[in-house]
Amino acid sequence: MKTKKQIETVTKNERQKYETIWKQRDFSSAVKNRDFFFNCLKNRVYGKVLEIGCGTKDGLERMWHFCHYNGCDITLAGTSLLKEETPFFKECPAWQMPYQDKEFDFTFSTDVLEHIPPEMIPYTLKEINRVTRRKTIHQIACKYMAPVNNFNVHLSVHPISWWKEQFEKYMTCDYEIFERKL
Repeated sequence: MKTKKQIETVTKNERQKYETIWKQRDFSSAVKNRDFFFNCLKNRVYGKVLEIGCGTKDGLERMWHFCHYNGCDITLAGTSLLKEETPFFKECPAWQMPYQDKEFDFTFSTDVLEHIPPEMIPYTLKEINRVTRRKTIHQIACKYMAPVNNFNVHLSVHPISWWKEQFEKYMTCDYEIFERKL
């Protein structure tokens, strides 16, 4: 079990890393990979939805017309649309989300969980389970990605079978996970 100080240190380091990366690199091409995910979600999502690791906030444009869309990310530096928290977007790590228990009907992430520091995976999955009322859906890259601007970004690279074991261990809500083919 990590101490509060250890968790704060991990959070600070990861936030600084991603703020630097967003300032130095354009990830707009990576956003196109979300098309698969939005098509998957489109026919079954309604109610209050949370995108974990919302990055550029492009989900808002694609999902606002069929659900009550919310997003969170370790930093809001990935978008020019928002420079601060709003009621619908929060700056927070996935392992410490400022939401009520079972606040969202659906939660999801696209290419986010492999970015989580290994020691924070249990905390993250417990948090996702805590805030999810009905179902959580995740697309996970299971291959290592080369450093970005000298930062290692794929910190938790595991086969999809490992991820399935983790989800079985920590989830009580319904879930689906998919391997992202790089």
